[in-house]
Amino acid sequence: MAARLDRLASVKEIAQIGAAIGREFSYPLLRAVAGRDEPALRAALVQLEEAELLFRSGAPPDARYTFKHALVQDTAYETLLRSRRQILHRQIADALRGEFQAVAAAEPELVAHHLTQAGLDEPAIEWWGRAGDQALRRSAFKEAAAHLRKAIELADKLATAAPSAAPGGDRLRLQTSLGNALIWAKGHQAPETSAAFARARELANRDEDASERFSAYHGLWVGHYNRSEPAPMREMAELFVREAAARPDCPETLVAHRISGNTCFYFGDFAGAHQHFQKTLELYDRARHGDFANRFGQDPCAAAEIYDALMLWVLGRIDEALPVADRALADAESAAHAPTMGYVLTFAARLGLFRRNPEAVATYSRALADIGSRYDLPALWVALFLQGWAKWSNGAEESGLAEMRRGIAIAREEGRLWLLPSFDAALAEAEAGVGETDAGLQRLDDAFTESERTEQRWYEAEMHRIRGEILLKRDPADTAAAEQSLQAAIAIAQSQKARSFELRAALSLAKLYRATNRDADAHSVLAPAVEGFPTTQQFPELTEAQTLLAALSESDALKSAAALRQQRLHLQTSLGNALIWAKGYQALETSAAFARARELANREEDASERFSAYYGLWVGHVNRGEPAPMREMAELFLREATALPNCPEALVAHRISGVTCFQFGDFAGAHDHFRKTVELYDQTRHADFVNRFAQDQRAAAEAFDAIALWVLGRVDEALRLADSALADAESAAHAPTMGHALSYAALLGLLRHNPEAVATYRQALAEIVSRYDLSAPWAGFAVFLQGWSKLSGGAEASRLAEMRRGVAIEREQGRIWFLPSLEAALAEAEASAGEITAGLRRIDDALAESGRTEARWYEAEIHRIHGEILLKRDQADTAAAEQSLQAAIAIAQSQKARSFELRAALSLAKLYRSTGRDADAHAVLAPAVEGFPPTQQFPELTEAQALLAAPSS
Repeated sequence: MAARLDRLASVKEIAQIGAAIGREFSYPLLRAVAGRDEPALRAALVQLEEAELLFRSGAPPDARYTFKHALVQDTAYETLLRSRRQILHRQIADALRGEFQAVAAAEPELVAHHLTQAGLDEPAIEWWGRAGDQALRRSAFKEAAAHLRKAIELADKLATAAPSAAPGGDRLRLQTSLGNALIWAKGHQAPETSAAFARARELANRDEDASERFSAYHGLWVGHYNRSEPAPMREMAELFVREAAARPDCPETLVAHRISGNTCFYFGDFAGAHQHFQKTLELYDRARHGDFANRFGQDPCAAAEIYDALMLWVLGRIDEALPVADRALADAESAAHAPTMGYVLTFAARLGLFRRNPEAVATYSRALADIGSRYDLPALWVALFLQGWAKWSNGAEESGLAEMRRGIAIAREEGRLWLLPSFDAALAEAEAGVGETDAGLQRLDDAFTESERTEQRWYEAEMHRIRGEILLKRDPADTAAAEQSLQAAIAIAQSQKARSFELRAALSLAKLYRATNRDADAHSVLAPAVEGFPTTQQFPELTEAQTLLAALSESDALKSAAALRQQRLHLQTSLGNALIWAKGYQALETSAAFARARELANREEDASERFSAYYGLWVGHVNRGEPAPMREMAELFLREATALPNCPEALVAHRISGVTCFQFGDFAGAHDHFRKTVELYDQTRHADFVNRFAQDQRAAAEAFDAIALWVLGRVDEALRLADSALADAESAAHAPTMGHALSYAALLGLLRHNPEAVATYRQALAEIVSRYDLSAPWAGFAVFLQGWSKLSGGAEASRLAEMRRGVAIEREQGRIWFLPSLEAALAEAEASAGEITAGLRRIDDALAESGRTEARWYEAEIHRIHGEILLKRDQADTAAAEQSLQAAIAIAQSQKARSFELRAALSLAKLYRSTGRDADAHAVLAPAVEGFPPTQQFPELTEAQALLAAPSS
């Protein structure tokens, strides 16, 4: 071949130039590179054709030429000197980038190849990167990976030879693009994919631009997710969220929420997942996030929607889930991105599997197989398994089982672990369906082991249900193990708020009970699962469950059991109410009694006793200073009571919501709830509530509202309402109600710094405690008040002990919620008696206790007292005292606590006045006085007005 070329010496150079261009080349490009005149070039080409070295199609100047054989091209190319080759390749690259820009744009890999061969590494890196990106965008992922690897190889070579010339940011972008190509060329879980993203993360740590770092985080997270590596998966999701949230208006925040949603789903937190997916969709902007399909594997909107459809279905919101799934498919179509469509089809089919809908599974799995084949995507195993399940469901059992097994085998071979427990469970169910119960149980046991090892919780409830049903198939007479599995399924589903899984398991267990003549148990397990389930025609189990419940309701055994349960529940709530006064609100026995009442009440359709249980549990949390369950129980009570038309207990829900608001320092919110309680009160309708809810609701609301109003600065209204509370308590003729009214009247006196009022109400409270043996709720408080009232009257040294003993009793009995305020008052008393160090230590303890229990209602006063004690310790060092008083004012302002604000502002103004800072004194005091309702019952107001009017010194 070389000899033939040598015999054509006059045209050999044209053959060499053509060989440098490629196996095929166009006449215009050859002309641009060769630099020959037209007649000579055409004659040379004719000669090469006649020698049968080239084939031509078309006529110049539109002709295209192809070497007859690759050997001809190779021989012509090998006859070129290395230096000449590089010159030719450079000329070809220049021609493509100049005269033939359309060719360069369509085939950037051609330019990249010639630049590489020319030894022009830096521009070659750019063009290999362009070629990789272009291949990514047309879903040619293996081609993209090959181009990007070449770019990275050149970039690394350049970095080694000349570190200062290495393209840092471009190198990182190339690395993340390679990772994204490998996701679809090799799979999310492939070691090559994770290695690419790990290298990207390493590079990103040196780069200030976070966007590529987020791409690396996503790639690493998705590898952990698909390989079912729970700890690093969670860590990467949390890192992504944390860093994205720290950057204002960060575009990648929606991706952080999407992967957080997937992570929540993995661990069985369906409600948390739904919230993250909703946040993703809220943040999505097609113009801003249009390229994210290439950077993060799929279009984030369509991906979040299809996953959210699964969440909604599991949460029982069936009729919301299905339109969201349809919208995800439409958005995937609009995205025009094959992996996005494959992803959405996968989970649309998965939703069909949840629904036990073989037609949907067959439709989506066929479409998935088609798109996987067309774009060479790693979706074969999913499509194969799902098509097998659809066939099995439609009666083709043998071939269906074979395809399901083959799909799982491929997934395991490729290291795709995260869906396997759920697919193994579905296969186990299918195996049991054809009589292979032992094989099915063994497969399920292996799935449980896998699920436990990988901490996959999302399908756990269904796996227990399937196990229970297979056990029943194996031996219908031995129901104990099946019952246990179904109960576990229900418990897990309830803990995950997975209402669809719960209903499915409850229906299976109810049918088991019905078959063994346990109608009452069947009803008790099924009724809670059906209650409140959103109405739908798209969940056949709901219709079946409702039909079964209707049949069970007619059972004599059920009616008898229901009556017995109702009686048992009534006795239990009565016990709880008795223990309130015998042992105290906060006593563990009291809470245990109400917890058992709640458990019993959950089986009853009548909510009234359940509300009694809610109240008993709430009041225990309040008195023990347990903020989270206190708030949760108050919200649950209010939500359920207001959802029932004309519910009598709604006023109780408002009252405890008012106390809860008060506890957290929301005095205005507390007042609104207390007013609502009084508005709803009806003497006839609520007469028995003194026994069911510990006190007369009107008097209790009025007593607390008087305190809220006083704190809000509405002093005269507060005092009138406190008198009304005492009168209404007396009318109720109920000792605990009167005890409550007196205790809060005394507390109001304490807030007002009025020892006469405290002494009067304390004495009356002590008589009630003694006469009715109500020491559990009020003994410590009464002792404390006795000490405080005498202390304020001048008997300081002899009465501090009583205050301390009162606090000690409260602490011993576990009544925590008043303690910060009592400790603060005692600290103030200790400081007044000269025990300043003890007072400061106690006030620090009170602040710590307030922080732990989130008891915010007295926080402003604690800071004020702290500031005043600091001034007593050292009047010359005002900085710390000033800081405490400023904190008191700020807290009071945030809580709209005008009385506390005025008191703290007055203290700070006097501090400023004493140090010659009259302007500061006026600036801090004037806003606190302005608009304060006129009253003669708040001496601090009069003093503040006088100070404001006083001339500057």
